[in-house]
Amino acid sequence: AVCSPPVFGRQYYGRRKEMAQLLEVSTRLEAICEMKLFQTQSIRTEAFFVSGKGGSGKSHLVNKCGDFLSTQGWLVVGEKFDRGLEYNSQDIVCSLFNKIVKKLIKLKDGNLQDSEYSQRAANALSESLDAARLCSLVEYLPSIRDLISDAEFDANPSNFI
Repeated sequence: AVCSPPVFGRQYYGRRKEMAQLLEVSTRLEAICEMKLFQTQSIRTEAFFVSGKGGSGKSHLVNKCGDFLSTQGWLVVGEKFDRGLEYNSQDIVCSLFNKIVKKLIKLKDGNLQDSEYSQRAANALSESLDAARLCSLVEYLPSIRDLISDAEFDANPSNFI
């Protein structure tokens, strides 16, 4: 089911309905993960676009939901856009993925559960791509170099600059 994006009006407080919409997505995705449906079904990537007038509480809403989801083990990233500027979709996607990788790098030095999670993510990435493709990906997501061990790149050092 596709949720319509919340568009904010003039109210500067509250936002229970909009917050429920955002949290409903995470609840649905958690249920998919718990039932391991992602192993048998193609799962869509989901993003939420929040728009509205300046000062209507968009950033506050996103930050509150993001803070809550972070305490529940989610990696939350976001991007803020300025009206009137041109945005390249590739740059936006790369920026968001680079933020995720940086969060995974920080988890490496965290508690055992965080460190293991970071390592599983790094392993999944390195097992999915050969050294040449990893090196190509680093051109777009430079922080991957800090996530994946040097051994992965040393397998084919001529591909890594």
